[in-house]
Amino acid sequence: MGPSVLRRLHTTPLRLSEPRIIENDFATLREKYNAPKWPVVLCHGLCGFNEIDTHLPVLPTYEYWGGIKESLEGAGATVITTAVPPVSSIKERAETLAASLTEILHDSPWKKDTEKRSQQGKEEPKVNLIAHSMGGLDSRYLIHNLAKDLPFKVASLTTIATPHHGTSFADWCFDELGEKNVDRIYQILETLGVQNPEGFKQLTTSYLKEFNERTKNDPDVAYYSYGAQYFPHWYNVFYPSWKIIDHYEGPSDGLVSVKSAQWGTYLGTINNCDHLDLINWTNRIRYHWYKLSGQRPSFNALAFYLHICNGLAKRGF
Repeated sequence: MGPSVLRRLHTTPLRLSEPRIIENDFATLREKYNAPKWPVVLCHGLCGFNEIDTHLPVLPTYEYWGGIKESLEGAGATVITTAVPPVSSIKERAETLAASLTEILHDSPWKKDTEKRSQQGKEEPKVNLIAHSMGGLDSRYLIHNLAKDLPFKVASLTTIATPHHGTSFADWCFDELGEKNVDRIYQILETLGVQNPEGFKQLTTSYLKEFNERTKNDPDVAYYSYGAQYFPHWYNVFYPSWKIIDHYEGPSDGLVSVKSAQWGTYLGTINNCDHLDLINWTNRIRYHWYKLSGQRPSFNALAFYLHICNGLAKRGF
């Protein structure tokens, strides 16, 4: 670990708190969940997508959100998923998100009756943003810089394992690689068709410190956040990044520390859950093992997102 990483970490303020550890709250599905009044927008993270075609007969398409959209719709929620440039800058990703939402909502009931609602003194059409990982940074940029020109308002933002204060793993990567090697990697990525891979660099603690100073919360928007933690075996894919983050920041989900995930009202830390469990990727494999072994899983991503939407509904969103 180079000295520049240490300097960045020691000068980056992380919000300290005593968060609630969530053990089994989302282990099973409840019979009834309420749906939010406003549409829910699912915002994906770095290297994310809406869905991809695998061209495999067994699994023709693979969704980033792993059945979460369908589960929320089954509970009565209106759900929108969008795709933004996978590794582009926060600014470019946020602008794409804003443009997509404007287009999608243009012919929706919330758009059609805007004038009528305004005349009746009712609320303007709104959306609830639920964002995983870097999607939370895109959403915060959208709210602070773009919202005033959009045909809708943002009622709430719930971030899930978003690196609001950056990650020491990104610091380590750039410190170890060096500027010249980073530029070479960027050139290779662009040759392979990956456009504007600035997103990686914008996850460092130094960049997020500046980002937070100029991207303030909107007092008219409700901000909520969750983090996660787990303790992987040495052979786990997240073990190298987890080890670095654990040393410098403490508990993490393998990519984002609990401290960095805290923004707005922090609703708790999900225990024994990694960065991909949070979007229902690895859970599907794990559930088969649990079924065979007779064990009960401690986390069900569908129950988690249904709980988030149920909470939004109770708060009038």
